[in-house]
Amino acid sequence: MGTTRDWLPESTGGGGALVDAAGRRIVVEEAIAEREHGVVSRVRVEGRLCALKVARTRADNPWIVHERSAGRDARARSAGVVEVLQDVVLPDEREGFLMPWYPETAAAWLPGQPLERRLAFAAEVCAIVAALHAPDGEGRFLVHRDPKPDNIFVGPHGAAVLGDFSIAARSTGVTACWGASLGSDGWAGPAQRLPWDAPPEPGWDVAGLSCLVYFAVTGVPPRSHLRLQRFLRGPDRLKAGLERRDAQQVFDLGAFRSAVVEDAAELERRVLERAGARGRALVGLGPLFRQAAEAGFPDAARPLSAAALGTGIRALLEQPVEADPPVRRAPLAQPAPAQPG
Repeated sequence: MGTTRDWLPESTGGGGALVDAAGRRIVVEEAIAEREHGVVSRVRVEGRLCALKVARTRADNPWIVHERSAGRDARARSAGVVEVLQDVVLPDEREGFLMPWYPETAAAWLPGQPLERRLAFAAEVCAIVAALHAPDGEGRFLVHRDPKPDNIFVGPHGAAVLGDFSIAARSTGVTACWGASLGSDGWAGPAQRLPWDAPPEPGWDVAGLSCLVYFAVTGVPPRSHLRLQRFLRGPDRLKAGLERRDAQQVFDLGAFRSAVVEDAAELERRVLERAGARGRALVGLGPLFRQAAEAGFPDAARPLSAAALGTGIRALLEQPVEADPPVRRAPLAQPAPAQPG
């Protein structure tokens, strides 16, 4: 794996073409995502379609650190993390990397699949995240912090591939995010959305995975998480410098728990409504979703793990389906025999 340096502009027209120091032609076809800290583009390298991710400025270089690290890790790649094909360093010292091109995300692909396939896909993502949470030889683990459908790609044969580690964090580092809202709207639990000065926890990802399960059934994120986001954007938005006890007084965790219970009931209703006989075998998704969502609470005592969530989904999918009992109909009345005239 080399480092590409000295990108030289070959043309400023059209999509823009680049040539690296080795003379290979890199054609930028389209900027497909422009985010706060960087740009993702679809490119061709010697005819191969790839995605190029580059930080906006040198100050934004840390944006890609953990994604590049995860993409180089053999254990993570074997679990299903986007592979880093090649590092990129532009002349102005902005950093980036090339990765495989995946034309579809889970956000676009899942709604068109049968319910069982959608849930099996969610279980695959749980297994990937569980591999990231497994401690390495030094006892460290990685928390993704944003496993939403837009950050999950569909690989060959419909396999799940987890990407965008731009806000991921190692367990060894303390995350100080006072006054910040870390994660995506509607896809992160309270502990991740409130300014706790604490190391990242695997339960944060499990709460995000609960949203993925809800999306797999309904096509939308849980209403409880959307309500949480609306609160954080309201006039009582937490500000830098608040102490933890003040933050707890401002935010009502009990109200959020009640909303999660409502979401669990809605999940069960949707499953029964859409899945027929299979739906009766899947009603356990409601309690499972609730356990996963509560893993993202700051006071979670024994939070559900990503591995347990995936195992729970697969167990529900493997349950035998009882066929609907045959409908018994009353025999048709026979016409009375004609009386002799």
